[in-house]
Amino acid sequence: MKSTGKLFFIVLLILTCLYTGGTQAKAAANYPPADPGAAESFTDSLRKINGKWFYFDQNGIAITKTLKQINGNYYYFGADGAAVTKTLKKIDGNYYYFGADGIAITKTLKKTDGHYYYFDADGTAVTGTLQKVDEKYYYFDSKGQAVTEKWKTINGKKYYFRKNGSAATESCRINGKYYVFNLKGQLLTPTGRKMKKVGSEYYYINEKGQPVTGWRVLREKSAYSADIIYVYKNGKCARNETVDKIKFNKNAYAINSQRVLARMAAEKFIRKCTNSSDSISVKLKKSAQRVVATFSYTGSQRCSGFKKDDWVYRAAIEALATDSGDCFYIAATIGVLADALGFENVSVIHLAKSHAYVRIGKKGNYIYYDNMGPHQFTTF
Repeated sequence: MKSTGKLFFIVLLILTCLYTGGTQAKAAANYPPADPGAAESFTDSLRKINGKWFYFDQNGIAITKTLKQINGNYYYFGADGAAVTKTLKKIDGNYYYFGADGIAITKTLKKTDGHYYYFDADGTAVTGTLQKVDEKYYYFDSKGQAVTEKWKTINGKKYYFRKNGSAATESCRINGKYYVFNLKGQLLTPTGRKMKKVGSEYYYINEKGQPVTGWRVLREKSAYSADIIYVYKNGKCARNETVDKIKFNKNAYAINSQRVLARMAAEKFIRKCTNSSDSISVKLKKSAQRVVATFSYTGSQRCSGFKKDDWVYRAAIEALATDSGDCFYIAATIGVLADALGFENVSVIHLAKSHAYVRIGKKGNYIYYDNMGPHQFTTF
């Protein structure tokens, strides 16, 4: 009887130890206590427990410190077995970003910890490469971080990457200076005296990729005709608009290049005989006096196309090139000088073929220049 009792005690002790030990092993493996059928349902499966995701292997053991692809998505399970979330993680030399659901983001530009990253189709951050993302270009360094606010030469092409990491395109102001880039973010360089087209706009630049501003003659066709453009400070050329009374076509060329050439010649003449501090009225007076004092009077001389459209500009171009002409040439020159200085309502009035003079302003407040009449210089 005593031996029977002793045997019962030993069997009971063994069963107790087995039960306790098995429960502890499963607890250590993050295996939740459940009904007898639960063990089978927690194998080879992703489970959400208390708001966290775990993956249990074929033995029902939660995997740890492991990158795992599940249903086409990548997860990383940390030391406690839970999938990491909202975290940038370096795994085997590659960077991943795991979202709130624990899934590694893919084909996505993401800013985290103050840096931009691009995560490829496999979830890894791209490194050491130029990457196109949503029609913009970025350069990611060896750590996967986008280069920002820096110049970088890649395969012989210069790029500037802005604060948001994207490469500058078209016109961009950098440290107070404008530069022009193509739509791939590459700094443009000139091809002779030609404009550069970026998208639908035209630009004119120097060898540094910086704008060459103001009025520019690209090609002279004759003394009275040229391909002329106007370049704004950001490098963009005027197109389908009017600048200083000059119209430009869709290809950015001045429609009336003759008027621009006359103005350019007039501006050069004005600089020679005036001071920069002079008012425009004083500049016109000094310039007009210089015309009369220095031009050789040639008698009845007429420019080609006299009385036709723009004859005034042709006459002024010829007169300023030769320092000579009759009253028609002199009047045309003074008129163009006034136009170049910004006077409004400038008219060159000719009386048959005998005489011409300049009238500036509106009715009741006219200013005249007539080198042979009573108003000579007195109203300037």
